[in-house]
Amino acid sequence: MTSTFDPLPLDGADDPAAVLAFARAHRAAEEDEAREVLKAAVRWATMHSGESLVGPIDEWHESALPLGGEGCPEVAEFAIVEFAAALGRSTDSGRRYLSHAVEGYYRLIHCWNRLEAGDLPAHRLAFIADRTLCLSPAAADFVDRHVAAVAHKIGPAQLERLIEEAKARFDPEALEAARIAAAESRHLDVDLHQVSTTGTVHVEGDLDLADAIDLNAALAADAHQQLLLGSTESLDVRRSTAAGNLARHQPALDLPDGDPAPSTPRRKRELVLHVHLELAAVLGAGAMARLQETSGRAGPGLVRQLRLPDHRPAGARPRRPPPRRLLPSLRATQAPDPAPRRRLCLPVLLPPRRALRLRTPSAARG
Repeated sequence: MTSTFDPLPLDGADDPAAVLAFARAHRAAEEDEAREVLKAAVRWATMHSGESLVGPIDEWHESALPLGGEGCPEVAEFAIVEFAAALGRSTDSGRRYLSHAVEGYYRLIHCWNRLEAGDLPAHRLAFIADRTLCLSPAAADFVDRHVAAVAHKIGPAQLERLIEEAKARFDPEALEAARIAAAESRHLDVDLHQVSTTGTVHVEGDLDLADAIDLNAALAADAHQQLLLGSTESLDVRRSTAAGNLARHQPALDLPDGDPAPSTPRRKRELVLHVHLELAAVLGAGAMARLQETSGRAGPGLVRQLRLPDHRPAGARPRRPPPRRLLPSLRATQAPDPAPRRRLCLPVLLPPRRALRLRTPSAARG
């Protein structure tokens, strides 16, 4: 794609509209040139693939390095250094640039077609390709087909959710290994070594989903009780105070009005998770599960816990909620149609998909 813009120099732009037109035209030309450089990177990589190497393959001769994801051809080692020098980049930066080009050309075909048509900037393709390098060919194709139409505007969070869904659908073993590794990395750190002069301390951590929901509910309840008792602090401040109350076993609502009663064991509180399963997950083929309580998704690990009794946490049991009934005014009716055939008009409000409730007593978690 070749851009045409007004050759009027910037010195001749004497009004705001002319300056904006000058900047817009040169920006479009810059994006066109960036696309051409990315195409040249692909051409360079194909000219110096691993098949172009001659001579024995050992530690004393040039070798081929994998740049893109699975299924992409390898590129000669010295060709990477030469191309990086031509662009004025370091070797690592040039290798990363070639990786994005090879990944986009060989595995993100729909996105690459948009780049060749001039609809997708080169940096947007590199943004997507950098995050699909670790995917299998089927997962990369899944991401490519779903993201191609919005590749010019998709954000990191949306792309990350799509990649996680692709991993769950096409590489559940790797996702399960990542889930186990993430479970081992759970932590809660109170940084007492970095106490500020204002007397505050930074706290951060990664918790299990059920524990995080319990903790958030406890903090919210204590913060609300502080508000009812007349606290004028902000919500964030009341939540931070609630964390201290929990640590001292002194919730804001436990206010004795007379002689303190003997301590009694606290009743177990139920944690209800509304899990929406796809048909493939119900049949055991592996798919994503969506949690109503959060905006995230759960992988095959949670699905396996729901389907197989031996994998469920202690005290957990699934329960199907009763199906919702439609109002009489929302029943399916026959509507007149000017066409010869008649069409069945369905109600706009349909009952939601079936959900499983996972009831887990908080005491069962250690």
